[in-house]
Amino acid sequence: METVNLVLGIIASILSISAIVFSKNVSDKNKKIEQYLKQELNITMDSSKKEVLSSKKAISGDNGTSIIGDNNKYNGGK
Repeated sequence: METVNLVLGIIASILSISAIVFSKNVSDKNKKIEQYLKQELNITMDSSKKEVLSSKKAISGDNGTSIIGDNNKYNGGK
């Protein structure tokens, strides 16, 4: 029973270390993609400007059309 616990502990340690290494690799790839987007396509990924977990109200327009956003107007219909 003691050897089973030892083996399971070693497996858990290996999985933890590999998870840290893989997350570092993914982070590096994401940084390269963001850098490419910024340099080649002039797209910035500024997290301060993102609307994270924001809620928007749906405003019902004419003919049952709903518009989601801030201060949107709907001038269509009839």
